[in-house]
Amino acid sequence: MSNTSYKQIIPATDWYFRHDNVSGVAGKSTVYQLAAWALKENSEVVGLVTVRDDNGRPKLVTPPPVPGDYLHKEQLTDDEKEWAKRR
Repeated sequence: MSNTSYKQIIPATDWYFRHDNVSGVAGKSTVYQLAAWALKENSEVVGLVTVRDDNGRPKLVTPPPVPGDYLHKEQLTDDEKEWAKRR
């Protein structure tokens, strides 16, 4: 895991990262609720999601490195909204 430096971090209320699932995985897609938007040193904007490390401490990381989209809550399907509530 790299120690990425961010110039700025702001809340990402009602934003999600969605990617299609591979065959054999339940559901058509996986949805991660974003905790924040981050401005990287190279001026790229990325979403950050919350995960827990091996000791159970929460931390912010970028979503998995797979093709996907940042979507506002209103752009999610009803099934994706329900799934996101359970995460």
